[in-house]
Amino acid sequence: MSQENVELAHRCADAFNQRDIGTYLALVDEDVEAIPRVGAMDGGYHGHDGTRRWWTDLLGAYPDFS
Repeated sequence: MSQENVELAHRCADAFNQRDIGTYLALVDEDVEAIPRVGAMDGGYHGHDGTRRWWTDLLGAYPDFS
């Protein structure tokens, strides 16, 4: 993995841990797709709207998740 990608991953993790969804969304592509292990049966989350739902779902169930 390039150093640039490592730094991007760290910035994304920092934004998530600070609950800064605006910064997080600015760092990820609009076509981002996440298929969490627990949510795989539901089809996952797609795009920035899906990412917002993922945050709401995940942090609603696990508010201290980091």
